[in-house]
Amino acid sequence: MPKPSAWYLNAARRTVRALVPGLAPPDDAFAASRLTGAEYGLYLRMDRRDRHHACEVAKELLARHPGASEVLVRAALLHDLGKADRPYRVLERVLVH
Repeated sequence: MPKPSAWYLNAARRTVRALVPGLAPPDDAFAASRLTGAEYGLYLRMDRRDRHHACEVAKELLARHPGASEVLVRAALLHDLGKADRPYRVLERVLVH
């Protein structure tokens, strides 16, 4: 469990990115290098903010576990795919987080 101050800092960062999508540039090239063609097509359906978060999660996974399987990295990149079919509502996302 992260320290409360780290949790608040992360929540603040994610809130700002939710409000200003330009501050959440996804690393689509990284994702493309890890995903199959069909998976990458699904990944691109996600909002850029969710793609940014997905890349952060996958890179953190690799930083902590360099030997992580490719399947696990692909799962990290696609873990929020279910959100792709819903409109991105900032207030909803902030309150849920």
